[in-house]
Amino acid sequence: MVAWTAVIPLKDGFSQIDFFSNHGREVNGYKQYISSPYTQVKR
Repeated sequence: MVAWTAVIPLKDGFSQIDFFSNHGREVNGYKQYISSPYTQVKR
């Protein structure tokens, strides 16, 4: 299993950050897309 950890500083006046990613690849000529769930992290 692979896990990522990150620290993202927020500027003053901001209280949350939103995450979403969309990854695409092509396999045997077919395009496939995988999306992460939308996540909102509050300070």
